[in-house]
Amino acid sequence: MAAVINTLQKSIQELWDDYYFLTKEMGKFLELQDMELFAELLEQRETLQKMIEAAQDDDFALSDSGKELLQTIQKANQNVVLKLQYLINNSRNQHNISRAYDGLGTDFVGNRMDRQT
Repeated sequence: MAAVINTLQKSIQELWDDYYFLTKEMGKFLELQDMELFAELLEQRETLQKMIEAAQDDDFALSDSGKELLQTIQKANQNVVLKLQYLINNSRNQHNISRAYDGLGTDFVGNRMDRQT
């Protein structure tokens, strides 16, 4: 019976380790602005999360090493969120600048042409 519990705990720990790995990789691909791979890793991480929840085994999460890993995952996840917010804000700013120039150029040319006619 103890061997089964140890195997289960190890598999839960492996799932959490994989979850952490995917979280770190998500951050790397955000830095590279590779949103396709980021989305793929996010899907893989969601699958792992469902597997962890389905196992309903909190022993690892309540252990000292589990708590430490969960804190590390939380920090890595915060890093991912900050990078994602930065990219969204940067994209939004670029879009706004592009729209401002598009509108300026079109209006100016139109007004200029109206004056000559």
